[in-house]
Amino acid sequence: AVLYIKAMAERGIPVETVVPRMRLSVSVGGNFFIEIAKLRALRLLWSRIMDAFEVRESARTIQIHAKTGLWNKTVYDPYVNMLRTTTEAFSAVVGGCDSLNVGPFDEVLRDSNAFSRRIAFNTHAILADECDMRRVIDPAGGSWAVESLTDQVAESAWKIFQGIEVDGGIIKVLESGKFQEEVEAVRQSKMKNIQRRRDVIVGTNSYPNATEELLAPAEIDYAAVRKELASKVSAWKNNRENASLFTVLEGISTVKGIGKINALIESAASGATLAELQASAGLGTLLEKAKPIKLNRAAAEFEKLRMAADKLKENGKAPVIHQLNMGPSRRYRIRADWTSAFFQVGGFKLLNEDDYETNADAVEALSTSGAKIAVITSDDETYANTVEDLTKAIKDSCGEVAVYVAGAPGDNEAAWKAAGVDGFVNIRVNNYELNRQLLESLGASL
Repeated sequence: AVLYIKAMAERGIPVETVVPRMRLSVSVGGNFFIEIAKLRALRLLWSRIMDAFEVRESARTIQIHAKTGLWNKTVYDPYVNMLRTTTEAFSAVVGGCDSLNVGPFDEVLRDSNAFSRRIAFNTHAILADECDMRRVIDPAGGSWAVESLTDQVAESAWKIFQGIEVDGGIIKVLESGKFQEEVEAVRQSKMKNIQRRRDVIVGTNSYPNATEELLAPAEIDYAAVRKELASKVSAWKNNRENASLFTVLEGISTVKGIGKINALIESAASGATLAELQASAGLGTLLEKAKPIKLNRAAAEFEKLRMAADKLKENGKAPVIHQLNMGPSRRYRIRADWTSAFFQVGGFKLLNEDDYETNADAVEALSTSGAKIAVITSDDETYANTVEDLTKAIKDSCGEVAVYVAGAPGDNEAAWKAAGVDGFVNIRVNNYELNRQLLESLGASL
């Protein structure tokens, strides 16, 4: 925004003419209180910037447009996205946005249909008309938690802004790649937490729906759509008053300041295309100088696992893990359920319904199932008398089967690995990496 204000000033357009026509667009995420604080902090920072430009009070009002973000939206379990956009929309309104776009729940996996668009619209309408959120000014004001967060976000953001200005402004920072590197560092930090399930994505890296089928994508003939649009553009250009339009376009390069802006507006109103406007203003030959910041979603890596598993299933090689529940499962039900979910987020089918009294029963069941991965699951007391003998029996009788133990091995790690245990499944293990490795061992392409 500061860059645009300065650029307009260089073209003879006063800041008090520019600011009332500006709108800041902000993506809103799932951290409810942080997002409220973010929008409130934005207004604080804007006021500080307006002070620096010496803009009078009546001309410094800024419009903030909020949109529910894409970072936390998922392809699998997509109806959960409705809940995500609801909390995001609410935090945006409480944070003081002036306009709001609620994204359809299926926007990351297909062209949205009438149902998903209606749900998005109704979320908006309920906040405005049933909750009467339009009638409340700064509903979070006075809350110590929100006020404190607002101050912290504002202070941190201002330091980042000042650092960018010291480095020569946003264009210089983007061209140098420093900004992109900092964004990537944050992304990688977040992804590590997601891979280890320290940060939860409901339905994707936690609480998976093991029997889910993906929503059908919209069938769109993109070649036909392109042809239709090209035809419309061609017809539009042929029906313009091209002689007078080209005269205006040719004159744009000779004027400066507000005159250039007015000439561009006149050309656009006369039907000039964006490419024609760029060329006439001398912008048509600009080359990309900055490395782009790619759109990322938190769930994307886990979704690739699920899709790879689905592909194996389509080829008749469904990835299966046999969960060998030793002894009465009531003694370790929480561990058993946690272990099943650990692998279901990777798209594995878990054979987990049976409990086995003896090692022989477990080995026979594993041999019959044909699974190439087994997870021994029980309580710690049972492990002491079971893991080594059962693992050796599996390795002797079932061929090349990878054997894992659910839980932390403690002092038994060396002995169990010597018996043939390939690894352990517990909270310290990188969930994504282990699922990826096991899928690739079964022939998945990732």
